[in-house]
Amino acid sequence: MESLSGLYGRAALTLAEVAAEVAFIAASGELLESAVLSPGSYAQVMRVIGELELGRTGLAASGLELGELSLHLRQAVLAYQFVDAAMSKLTVGAQELGGFVVGAALPVIAIPAAGLVLGRESARDLPGFLEDLVHGRASLSSFPSRVLSTTADDAKAFVMAHPGVLQDGIGGAPGLETGLQAWVPATIRGLLPFPGVPRDYPQAVQNLAGFFRDGNPVVGPGGHQQPGDNTSPSSVRDLFNGVDRRQRRSLGAVSGEIGVQRLAGPDGVERFVVQLPGTESWALTPGSTDRDLSTNLHTMAGDSTMYMRGIEAAMAQADIPPGAPVMLVGHSLGGMTAAALAADPAFRQRFNVTQVVTAGAPIGRFEVPAGVQVLAVENRNDVVPALDGADNPDRANVTTLTFGANKGDVGKNHSLHDAYAVAAENPPTGDPSYAAWLESARGFLNPANQTSTTGTYAITREPSS
Repeated sequence: MESLSGLYGRAALTLAEVAAEVAFIAASGELLESAVLSPGSYAQVMRVIGELELGRTGLAASGLELGELSLHLRQAVLAYQFVDAAMSKLTVGAQELGGFVVGAALPVIAIPAAGLVLGRESARDLPGFLEDLVHGRASLSSFPSRVLSTTADDAKAFVMAHPGVLQDGIGGAPGLETGLQAWVPATIRGLLPFPGVPRDYPQAVQNLAGFFRDGNPVVGPGGHQQPGDNTSPSSVRDLFNGVDRRQRRSLGAVSGEIGVQRLAGPDGVERFVVQLPGTESWALTPGSTDRDLSTNLHTMAGDSTMYMRGIEAAMAQADIPPGAPVMLVGHSLGGMTAAALAADPAFRQRFNVTQVVTAGAPIGRFEVPAGVQVLAVENRNDVVPALDGADNPDRANVTTLTFGANKGDVGKNHSLHDAYAVAAENPPTGDPSYAAWLESARGFLNPANQTSTTGTYAITREPSS
């Protein structure tokens, strides 16, 4: 609507300029002199000019109408932006209030609530368990673990079917943390590794990330070349498959591997696609891999991470020329990192990031500038994109494509190979936002690109001294 408002406004100004030129012609000496020679012709010309200038469909009326349309559209855009911002603030407020209520009440209701849930699950499991017990397929001691297992399965099924509930819950993290801190004595709160009540989501995550070491990157050679590495991508599926090759150990990828694909186009422009895989380890203690729980938390907190610094070092080793267009493609943590790098002015000053493509990544809180075109692909049944507790921003440079694929398993719903690359086989048709993004990425997805080579690099964590 904003673009259309501008178009109508420019058209109104153009009509005003034409009307002024016509009026200037009408008042010219040459035309006035012709009135003496042929009064009838002069009167006819003036009648035509008058109709052109002041008629119901003339320049003045059309210009005023276009100007009015432009003004109304602009007012609608401003109203929409105001309501959208207000609703966003209301949503954040409701999330944090809900989190605070849960946090403040949790120490009181946790045990009774757990008892109620486990009691209902026990009653539901008991008939089947007794049958298995009679037929020797179960023992009495296995009943507690059976109840806990079915309870966990039910919880996972609910979250996969309703990821929005998880998103709202995570969005309320600052309120939850504040509510829980109300139960911590002041003397103990002073010993915690974070400063008091969190202001917002990033600080709430930062408080948690403070327990984990980030570290320094070491960039070395990656694994060997794989089939497809020297083939130019022509679709989003090809982009996702390129990232997937960087994490498939069975095909030769190594831990911490990323790829830098160099494309030489028929227009003589070199373009680069940087392939960024997701999390490798959820260990509580940071190890050698750069893609672990620690990096996830620090990325979501808005910190500079060793993964980000390692990517920058690898891109420098790849000799990407200044000004060369760069597309960052990432899955999960890789997608978050791509958005974080694109939002970093210092990184953009060094590399000309024009495109970001993510799969299953929570990127709603990264402020990617308008000059970078973003395509975010999300599975409605994947819980990972909901982990930032926020929707993706509704901006002209951000296109979010959603699809539904509930495979009954958290990992499979998030899988780049089994869910996202498969969904990318059938891109949407008739979606103007996607069509605009596709046009902006045409240079990267041109089958006529003459050469494609991929260099691989492995990023690991420097051992702590």
